[in-house]
Order: sequence, then C-alpha cells, then structure tokens
Amino acid sequence: MVAGAPSSDSRRIVTALFIDLVGSTVLAETLDPEALRRTMDRYYRACTTAVTEHGGVVEKFIGDAVMAVFGAFVTHEDDALHAVRAACAVRESVAAVATGPGVRLDIHCGIASGEAVVAGVLGGAARVVGDVVHTAARLQSHAGPHEILIGEETAGLVGGRVRMEAVAPLRVKGKREPVAARRVLSVLDATGREDLVPLVGRDGELRLLLTEFAETGAERRSRPVTVAGPPGIGKSRLVREFLSRVGEGAVVLRAGCQAYGAGLAHRPLAEAVWALPGGWEQARRALEALRPSADRAVTALAVALGIRTANGLPVSVDEIGWAFRRLLEALGRDAPVVLVLEDFQWAQPTLSDMVADLAEGARDTPLLVVRVVRAEPGGEMPAGDLALRLDGLPPAQTERLVDLLADRAEVAAQEAVATADDLARVVRECDGNPLFAELLLENLAGHRALDRGVPTSIRVLLTAWLDRLPPTERALLERAAGVGGSFTAEDVRALAEDEPALAGGALDDALGRLLRSRVIHPYGPPGTYRFTRALARDTLYEMTSKARRATWHTVLADRLEGGAPDPAAEGDLAHHLESACRLRSEADPGDPGLPALTGRAARALVAT
Repeated sequence: MVAGAPSSDSRRIVTALFIDLVGSTVLAETLDPEALRRTMDRYYRACTTAVTEHGGVVEKFIGDAVMAVFGAFVTHEDDALHAVRAACAVRESVAAVATGPGVRLDIHCGIASGEAVVAGVLGGAARVVGDVVHTAARLQSHAGPHEILIGEETAGLVGGRVRMEAVAPLRVKGKREPVAARRVLSVLDATGREDLVPLVGRDGELRLLLTEFAETGAERRSRPVTVAGPPGIGKSRLVREFLSRVGEGAVVLRAGCQAYGAGLAHRPLAEAVWALPGGWEQARRALEALRPSADRAVTALAVALGIRTANGLPVSVDEIGWAFRRLLEALGRDAPVVLVLEDFQWAQPTLSDMVADLAEGARDTPLLVVRVVRAEPGGEMPAGDLALRLDGLPPAQTERLVDLLADRAEVAAQEAVATADDLARVVRECDGNPLFAELLLENLAGHRALDRGVPTSIRVLLTAWLDRLPPTERALLERAAGVGGSFTAEDVRALAEDEPALAGGALDDALGRLLRSRVIHPYGPPGTYRFTRALARDTLYEMTSKARRATWHTVLADRLEGGAPDPAAEGDLAHHLESACRLRSEADPGDPGLPALTGRAARALVAT
C-alpha cells in the first residue's frame, strides 16, 4: 500500500473492468492445443500489460475472462479514464496477436464504477466486493465483438474525455431495473473540463502571472512559477485564463505528469512537443536552425517521441533533457515560450531535475515554466519560485460562481434546477472550491436532491488527496470523522487503542501537523477541532467500513454513559447509539448483540 491508504477493509469508489475473448470455443477447435496455449498466454499477457501500465490491478482470471480493478488501494482521480484507456489498449494489442491463417482474436469489455469493499490482499491482488463488479461483468456479456460498454457512473467520471454513444437500456440478469450504458468510440486528447462560466476571483494571481510573463519577454530570461492548491480549487482554470490572455503572443507547450505508466521520466516532455501547433514538424524545423548541434538534438528528441529508434547509439535521459532545452531556446528566438506542466506532484525525480535544469540552463531564453502542483498538506514550495497558493474562494465570490453555474445549468435543462435554499447549501458545502460547486450542482440537477451523500465525482477527488496523507495523519482523521462534526484529541484517543501509529505522543504531533497545514482548525471550546472541508470529513466517514463505524459509535456512547451525567450530551448519546444500531444491522444483520444495542438506542432516543 502507498502513503496513507487504509490498512483494514474500506469502502472505496473503484472502477471494475471485465475483458473476455470472443469466440474462444471456435479458437479451441481450430488450433492445436500447444498453439492454443501459446495464443492464450499472449492474450493474458496483453491484458495484464495494458492494465498495469494504466495503473490497474488484475484481480483474477476466470476462464477466458480477465477482471481488473482501478482505484482499489490508492485512488487517482482519473481511474475511470484509465480503465477505458486500458480496455482500448487491450483491444488494439489483442487484435495484433497472430494465431494462424484466417484466425483473428477479438474481445468485448464492460466497465462500471461505484462503491465496493476492498478487503485486503490475497495473493498480491485486491479482493473487491460489491455490485459494481457484477455490473461490469454484465455489461461485458452484453457487449458485442470489439465493443466496450461502460456504465453511467463511469461515463460521468470520464466526462468529455471519451467519445461515446448511448445504447438502449440493458435488461441484465439479476437487476430489477434496466441498466443504462454507453458504447465507447474513442478516447479524446482533450484534457480537463470545459470552462462553463467566466473566471471568478483570482484577480491578484492572474496579474502576477501576466507580470511574470511580461518581464520574461522584456528581460529575455527564464522564470519558474509554481501554482499550488488542493484538488478542484482552480489551479488549471487559472492557468487556462492566463494562457487565453497571453494569446498568440507566446509559444505554448503543455503536458501533464502521471503517477504510473511507462516512460514517466520523459513522457511529459514528449507530450509537450506534440502539443505544439505544428507538433513534431515544428519542433524539428526549429531544431534544424541550430548549428552545430542540430543533428544530435533532433535525434535525441525523436527517440523521446518514439519517432525513431536510437539505432544502437545510446541516448540518455540527460541528452533528452538537453535536446528539449535546445528546442525551447530555438522556439524562444521568435517569441516568449510558456511551458505548462500539470500534476507536477507526480513528476519523477529525473523529470523534476530536468525541469529545474531547464529554468537554470535556458537563462537567456524568454521562458516561463509553470508547474501546477496539487498541494501536499504542510508541503514546501520549490525554492526560488514565484509561488501562488490557491485557497477557497471567499463567500461572496463563491455565491457569484454558484449563481453563474446555476444559470447555465438552467439554460441547458430549460427548467429550474435549484431553489434558493439549494444554492445556499451548495455555497456552504463546496467550501469555496469551484469544482466542488460545479459537481454539487450537477448532482443536484441529476438527482433533484443533495441528501445522497458525497457525489461520486467529489469523493474520488478527495479520496485521491486523502490517500496521499501520511499514515499517522490519515489514521487520526479517520477517527475524527467517526466522532462527528467536531472532535477533541481525547475523542480520537478513545478510538485509537487499536492503532499503533497514534500511540504515545504521535497523536498530538499529528494533530499539530494537521493544524499547521489547515486540514483542521480550532472550533468552539478550547481543544475542540473541526475539518476545514466538511466534504473531506464526509468522504472519510463513508470510506470507513460500516462495521468499524458501528464499533466507534458504540465506544463513544460507552464513554458518554460512563462519564458524569450531562443533559447536554443526551443528544450525542442518542446519535451514537442510533448510528451504531443502524450501521451494525446493515453490515451484519445476524449479529447476536444487535437486539441489546437496539434497546439501548431506543431508550436513549426516548430520553431526548
């Protein structure tokens, strides 16, 4: 497991992918058993390679079918997209497997996203239990040859990054209602979400970026800038607004870093080259104007882009970095250059060093290097950078943003999607986070209610952030979320007897770090704290298994009953006992201790 991923069973949003071979019976009749075994080995290898390269885990092989899971232990916000990409990659690679004259392999796939229980590791693979797994299998069984069908939840998570078309609702075995599905046509190159409304706020940060750009051009020197903040806060939106203001006055190269896959050290640089208006041809022409090193630079960059092989000549990562710097210098002869690297928190050390060398080595080039970083709690900014830390929008700007988003949603729906009370609640719950406001409104438009827990899209974003917390902080926050809206160190300590990471002074140390990084803040009486983001608290609570939540609520109720009588605490006692009773009955209806717990809860509710 990685970073703060929970060590016990947890409830997580996962994406399940089922892949199955088409016509395997005919294949077995056609091929000699030895040839069949070799063909199947190549098929399984193609599936495993595509899944692992896109960050998934192969859970099991079921005959000719392969089940894979994305987001089982550590969530990435693009898990659903990578599942779709993996399916497309398998489809392409399996079609290339040679089986003999006139024999062609083909597959069909089903993909579904939703909540599941991740129950530890068996034989190195995640054991994932939930309806999402069955839904993915049923979608796969309804997919025709060469087809990839995805469920509605997956379609919502991949958004506009996948070209797809609706299919007729599927009558699926074991499901009471028809299942909505979409057919995948292709994965699009576009990244990010459409800008639905004008940028709200961020005037100061935008001015700073524009000033840095202007000075870069005027002084003909390179400058590094880091834009940091939590997920959804508007880092990429700010950069897009900046680039739109710059317009044609700059040569812009954009790329994103990824947490997994092949070629992580130089793949973003290659992506940045392809992002040029003229792609590789523009880069090649610019490099060829350089003498005497043009040939070396062209060759090194072409190898990085996969356009040509090294023909036995070694091309090091350092040489690729040098060639990319030479490209920026060549492009900078005619106009200032802006290099934007998104998700730089995933950058490999080699890439980080390359980018640092770019800013240092291209000193006489008008180059603005913009690193967009998901802020780590308490993390430090790179030394020497202009650092822009984005926090939540203030209330007035949040209200303005929500009003604009609601107006647009109403135009699209041709009807009212929210009442004034709904909009006030969105403002309150989004914590000044623009993306959360947008997603909450989308959820409201789709369900006509906000009382369905944290929307899946927001939960995925917050889980990706929470999974990167250190284990001690993660363990503390899980228990704090179990306490309720506010908590004390003693509340958490009462739930931490089984957690070695919080033993001794570790709990107080972690509490101090979380306060300094503003994940939590003081609230009410001295020694009482609250989550800075209510949605983060709700996400952690929903991720904890119901059995564990029930145990924690029972411990907290026992603690209240064992203390001095306090009429003000009767409501808390009833809440904990009622919650313990409900959660335990859902997680284990046959629990022999349930009747006694039900009686305690009833008496506490009557007493209030």
